[in-house]
Amino acid sequence: MLSLLLVMICAMRLLALFSIAMGAVDAYFEFGFHIWDYAAPALIVTEAGGAVMDTTGAEVDLLARRMVAASSQELATQILPLITHMKMDRD
Repeated sequence: MLSLLLVMICAMRLLALFSIAMGAVDAYFEFGFHIWDYAAPALIVTEAGGAVMDTTGAEVDLLARRMVAASSQELATQILPLITHMKMDRD
């Protein structure tokens, strides 16, 4: 049952980021996932014209285990002050 739950959580992350890329969702942020969970979907969001950045406002650090993705750079910048920043252990 635990492995099914983990697959569902990973699939939800992928779905959220792919939804931004296709224009169905405006933004998404998360802390604590690993590079293999979001590196490829983050690239797809960027290639579709969206923005992916670190929750500190800096360029996304793939090993920092935190990110905000949005349909535009402006929206991502507006969301950042609303997020309580969490420092995660690096991958």
